[in-house]
Amino acid sequence: MVSNFEKIFNKESFVIPDYDKTNIVDLVRLIYNYSGMNFKETKSMQELKKYVLNKKHIVLILVDGMGSDLLDNMNNKGLFYNNKKMDIQTVFPTATGCVLTTVATSKYPSSTGIFGWFGYNRKLCLNYYTLLTKERQSKEDLNIDLKKIFKRPSIFNELKRKTTVLQPNHLLDSKYTNYCAASNIRKGYSDYDEAMDIIKKETNSKEDTFTYLYIPYVDTLEHQNGPYSKLVYDEVEKIEKNIEKLFPLNDDTEIIVIADHGQIPINNVVYMDLNKYHKYFYAYPSIDMGTSTFFVKKDMIKEFEKEFHKDFDNKLILFKKEEFIKRNMFGKKMTKYANDSLGEYISLCKKGYAFYSDYKEDTSFPKGNHTGLTKEELMIPLIVLKND
Repeated sequence: MVSNFEKIFNKESFVIPDYDKTNIVDLVRLIYNYSGMNFKETKSMQELKKYVLNKKHIVLILVDGMGSDLLDNMNNKGLFYNNKKMDIQTVFPTATGCVLTTVATSKYPSSTGIFGWFGYNRKLCLNYYTLLTKERQSKEDLNIDLKKIFKRPSIFNELKRKTTVLQPNHLLDSKYTNYCAASNIRKGYSDYDEAMDIIKKETNSKEDTFTYLYIPYVDTLEHQNGPYSKLVYDEVEKIEKNIEKLFPLNDDTEIIVIADHGQIPINNVVYMDLNKYHKYFYAYPSIDMGTSTFFVKKDMIKEFEKEFHKDFDNKLILFKKEEFIKRNMFGKKMTKYANDSLGEYISLCKKGYAFYSDYKEDTSFPKGNHTGLTKEELMIPLIVLKND
């Protein structure tokens, strides 16, 4: 018998994540096993071994926002499309802060408790920005031990290979980057040329190396112009042309290119008036514009549900948190910290909508967005580049 949950997902063309299928966690765990870690090998990891080899020099490039759907819709099928081995699943929520933390820790969101752009720490009663590591109301830096927020350590600091984490210069000294990569393994780049020069140097090293490059610019352009805009396609082609400068590769070098998520076009924006809804909450709504979670006072639950449906029906779909947890939407084995980082309710935007849960936030109209459960957001490419 199909439940109402499954009926809604079928109607809205949402995808229930299946982490038994090949996903981004399998991929990074395989790479980290090649780099001295000892994660239990899954069937998906064994399948990935056909494409991702234990080379002397492993380069992992993550292009923020470059989902499989984006590559499939480009008119000019270039380096990435022609070297895509398969589509794999990212984690949910399809939010940058969530996925980057998964890549750094090799843990599912059900373990990390890091779900999106916004977070809530129940023990500290703290509403915060995940990647910015700032308090949400005051916008001031979090002056606390970040281990109280990021419970899982970054694997980048533990690998047995010579490791380099490449970030744009403006992100290099952020608290989040510092959490992900110790000062001795992280480097900044000002443009693609500089990033490629650093990669070339690392792949000519006599030591075994792992190099991780994070590229944020495609995602930014998608938010501003929509995921199918010429500016977005041009940026992907620009990245491809710069990576081509690395060829011919050494025979002992392999470059793996992935994304954290894809994006979908946005036609409508929905706003929540916190002047009205503040009385229902004991914490700010969090996660992001595609998926949100609501921390509702026990004595306000019925009234909240009534008002939410009245204000947002046909735009947002409201679920109880337990519906997501019992289906392992965030990964298996939900930790108490992850469970506490979610509210009593979770909403999903209908396709084409973006949701602003705080009128005080920047409410510029996005033309592209993510964090939802459409195929376009959830499926990412596995691209492998090496000498033939």
